[in-house]
Amino acid sequence: MIFWINTAVVTAVTVAFLWRSVLLPKPLDRTAKIAAILIMLFVPLMALGLYAVNGSVDMPDFPARVLPADQQSNEQLLLQERPLIRKLRHDPTQEKLWIALITLYIQTDQMDQARQAYADAIKSVSHPKQLNDPTLRKTLSLPVR
Repeated sequence: MIFWINTAVVTAVTVAFLWRSVLLPKPLDRTAKIAAILIMLFVPLMALGLYAVNGSVDMPDFPARVLPADQQSNEQLLLQERPLIRKLRHDPTQEKLWIALITLYIQTDQMDQARQAYADAIKSVSHPKQLNDPTLRKTLSLPVR
């Protein structure tokens, strides 16, 4: 979304810059036109490249995404616990929410609660995909299937 807003703003500014030659008595010189065109092409292409390298369509939005513990204190992480639990009570089949809750407990060193959340998730989610991840099971000290 931000990519498209950024692209629209840069394009609008560049088009306005190019159309300035129509509105002003003195038209833009060739160098200014080339610079405007290069900026209009460079910014969207750069944003698209950054999205291709770092972005993901499957990346969930907050609260399903939990930031690493070194970026937030435990208190800040635990503030995310209540909304997750509330959403899970409403719809316990959401695997991404269970993963977020388990990750939150792991990052705050609450392994017993993480294991309990994992057990609840296995019972609630009909066809778990991410929950069967061997790395997650190993992190929770559960036997790897």
